[in-house]
This record gives sequence, structure tokens and C-alpha cells, in this order.
Amino acid sequence: MEQQPSPSLPPELAGQILEYLGLDPRNRKRNLMNASMCSIAFLIEAERILYSSVTVLRERHARSLLHALRSSPRGLARRTYVTSLDASCPTTFKGGFFQFSVRQILNLTPNLTDLAIRGGEGTNALIMGVKYFPFRLRSLRVMDCYDDVIPLLISQPSITNLQLGLKSPCALEHLPAHLRSSLPCLQDIEAPTRIILRWLEGHPISRISTVISSPSDARFLAEALSQTNTRIRSLRVTQGYLSRELLAPLSHSLTDLEELELYQTSDSHTFLSFDWLPALSKCSKLQRIRSRYSYRDYKVSRGGCFGEKMVHRIRDFRATCPALNWIRVERAASINPNIEDEVVYDYVYLEESGTWKVGSLGQ
Repeated sequence: MEQQPSPSLPPELAGQILEYLGLDPRNRKRNLMNASMCSIAFLIEAERILYSSVTVLRERHARSLLHALRSSPRGLARRTYVTSLDASCPTTFKGGFFQFSVRQILNLTPNLTDLAIRGGEGTNALIMGVKYFPFRLRSLRVMDCYDDVIPLLISQPSITNLQLGLKSPCALEHLPAHLRSSLPCLQDIEAPTRIILRWLEGHPISRISTVISSPSDARFLAEALSQTNTRIRSLRVTQGYLSRELLAPLSHSLTDLEELELYQTSDSHTFLSFDWLPALSKCSKLQRIRSRYSYRDYKVSRGGCFGEKMVHRIRDFRATCPALNWIRVERAASINPNIEDEVVYDYVYLEESGTWKVGSLGQ
């Protein structure tokens, strides 16, 4: 059954309304007793919203969700509601009821399209215990995974977004050729450079998120890109060190690059001077640059006429890359690239006047 589009009512609002009315989305009997306070149609819509995206963090969460999916008659409908599941295994668990419940949940969610399994040694036991996969995933995020993630990858040829983390096990680096071709729709991948190299050939990958911490990483990635027909439109480099010398070989293989995101963890003052821009001269289609630097270098970067120098370099670079129209510089709130950052400089190119505007205009 194809999942219907979600209504505009946000999940938090649906939950607040049900709580105000004294209704429990996981208790069908109590809802029917209070039907005079709220129509059954609204209850069904509210349940569909609340169950569409589920996060399981503890054993009691898994037990509660499993009970809701098993209960009849609403349990059958709820199974079709779940399209996104985030199961974070407790790091102290190596097995037990949590893994058992999540495995059962995976077997009861045929419309699941987004799956995230993160953390702990229990990840291995969780994946290997799933006997069959009734769903067709579009997005899979498996952090701290082990060898048993391979059967899951083979069974999901519909995956377009694959996130294996930046410290995935070495076992995935040596996948046989027939396994590497098991994801024909793969477009977006996050993994260490050595693993990405195994997936470039024969896949329509357009977005890469990886770590480039040495000249060898940059060289291997550049060589792999030059030997394939892969057109990378977005490159995100986190927790690494990039310089002009490392970017230069990459730029020759990134002629279709449109978006570039760099996160610098060392020598941020040199990095923020943007003296590496000329190394990207081959990226003539580049439109957006987002650079992030570590919290500890915040005071250093604000000194002197740093902002003015950056503007001059950006202006000169745009003569080579006329498509460039947005640059953002951010101070990283933490080393975690997914945490919201503080915008320090935001440059937007104004086509009408042919000048750069400084301010928080970019989105």
C-alpha cells in the first residue's frame, strides 16, 4: 500500500490536542470511550501523523511501539503509518528485549522508507536478527555498523541515500564487486573515503560526505572520480584538513560541482583567509560555498581586516566561477557537524548591481 501524503497538521500540535482532550493515540479503547470529544476521523489522522516518524531510544519505547503495532484493529493501520524509524541502541546493551522489539517492529512496517540504526554493540545483533525486510528503503543510516549490515544493503536496491558514518568498519572496504553493484539507485553517500571509492563505479552518485585528512585521501578520491562518469554536484568534507594542495587535484575531477561544504578542524586562520579558492578554478559551475571552523579559533578569525581580505578574494574568484552567488562562513558550535552553528559572515551576490552583499541573507 502506498503511503498517502501527510496532512499539514504538525506532529507536536496533534499530540498536544490529543493530550488536551485526554486521548491516548496508543489506546484505542480509551479513544472510543471519548469519541464524543473528538471525531474518529481526526483520531485516525492524528495517529497517522504521530506514527509516521518514530524515534526509539529505550526499551520501554520499543515495547510501547511494538504493542501499538500489534494491537487490533488499529495496529494493522498503524503499521502502514510508519515511514521513518530511528532506533538508537543503548550502548550498554548487547542483546535483550530492545533488539528483539526493534526486529519485530521492522517486520511489521511495510511502508518504511527511512531507517536509522545507531550506536552500541547491539547494532550487530539487531540487524542480523531480522529475518526478512518487507519494506523498500530510500534512506538508510547505520552508525557504528559491523559486517551484518551487508545483507540489509543487498536487500534494499531502492536506497538512494546511504549514511555509514565516518568511522565505519574496514570490512566494508573490501566488498566484492557483485555486492558493490547492489545499490543501483544510490545518489547520496556518507562514508570514509576508502569506502566511497568502492561505490563510485556504476552508481549515479551526485552527493558525497566524507573525511579528507591527508593528501593520499584527496589523491585517491580524485583518481577514482577521473576514472568514472560520476558527476558530483555536492561535496561535504567534515573533520578533516584541507589546503590548496589537497583541493587542486580534486577540482579537476569536480567540474560539475555546484555545492561545497568544508569543515576545518586545524589551522583555521589560514583556512578562513580563503587563499585556497584559486585551487577550485576548474569548478566553473560552483554556486554555493559553506565553510565552518572550530570554536577555539573564533577569536583569532575576528581580528584585523580579515573580512575585507576575504571579500577581495571572493570577488577575484568569481571572475573564474561566474555561477558563484552564495558563501557562508560559520563558527562551529561543536565538533558535531549536525549541531546548529553561528553565522559569522554571510555573502550573497546581487545580480542587479554586480556586487556582494554582506549580511544574513543566505538560506
